[in-house]
Amino acid sequence: MIAPKEIRKQGGKSLKITWSDNHPSEYTFRLLRQNCQCAMCVDERSGAQILKKEEVPVALDGLQVNIVGNYALGITFGDGHSTGIFVYKHLRKICPCEQCKAESKPAEAKIYLDKEDLKTRVD
Repeated sequence: MIAPKEIRKQGGKSLKITWSDNHPSEYTFRLLRQNCQCAMCVDERSGAQILKKEEVPVALDGLQVNIVGNYALGITFGDGHSTGIFVYKHLRKICPCEQCKAESKPAEAKIYLDKEDLKTRVD
């Protein structure tokens, strides 16, 4: 499983992650907020997007970033939103770099933990 090697908040505007395969990713907090998968942002039954991405403020700050277990980040955004858990697998999938955009497949409605993700951390 690819996991972060280093996580750094770049002021209030972006988050930089260096992955275990040394791939660097830098996400604006706006992009992260637009891709939140919590129940307030994505319908739990249908997987349909509830949050209107264009309504997320362009200059959205990230106030706080916390590690959640061994598999995700919790982020408090400047608009008060803080209920989303950003699973590492999802973060890697939405990496905005040109290389990842070129290789990307359409995003799944929601990305959940796989049993293998948990097993590698429990054993």
